[in-house]
Amino acid sequence: MNIGEAATASGVSATSRISISFSRPMDRADTEQHFVISPKADGSLEWDRDDLVFTPPRADISSRGQGMV
Repeated sequence: MNIGEAATASGVSATSRISISFSRPMDRADTEQHFVISPKADGSLEWDRDDLVFTPPRADISSRGQGMV
């Protein structure tokens, strides 16, 4: 993943899951440590193969869409 500037999104529900796909292996602990949502949001991080997934407390199956960051 190569981003020159911080990626932003608008119009996204606070209960949406965020999935970030990486094209090469990442240092998982370091990647999780540097994951930031602003303003701060509660939730959990987990890995699904090469995807880092952020799930807010009230995310449900209906909000599991995919997008680009």
